[in-house]
Amino acid sequence: MKEYESANKLTNIFYSIENIISTIAMFTVLVFVFIGATLRYAFSTSIVGMEEVTLVIALYCYFFGAACASRSRDHIRVNIIDELLENSKINWIINLFKSMVSVFVTFAFCYVSIIYGIFVIEAKITLSPLGVSKIVVVSSLIIGFFLMAIHETIWFIRLIRGRIDKNKKDNLLKKEGA
Repeated sequence: MKEYESANKLTNIFYSIENIISTIAMFTVLVFVFIGATLRYAFSTSIVGMEEVTLVIALYCYFFGAACASRSRDHIRVNIIDELLENSKINWIINLFKSMVSVFVTFAFCYVSIIYGIFVIEAKITLSPLGVSKIVVVSSLIIGFFLMAIHETIWFIRLIRGRIDKNKKDNLLKKEGA
């Protein structure tokens, strides 16, 4: 039981770090956009590369936010089938299929973003005004899709374990009643 509690604490720390990074990124984008707009319209000047830095931070904000939404199941999903079907076994099978597809798609996107990251590193592509490698941008894709894939895998495992636990309870009830 202690192993489960320590794993749960570690998971909560990981989730908190995700939320903190997403929040800091969102706040930073807000501040940078405000500074950029103020400099441009009030003082007719700007900081070179500020838009690119803001874009990179916004991408991290977006992908960490998407991972947080994936973790809490707050992302967009189609659940009309769940509402129409009353048979829990069919519903579970459909949800299992949807979860498998989500795991596959997120890992596929993660893989493609890693391949793209390798291409960017080998091609030595940089962000024009700053001269910073474009891998800084691509890493937001890699990290975001990886986190989403991890969260989708956790939901898939929970879905299977929940069904297995339910079957164990049903079998115990049948044995006690017989």
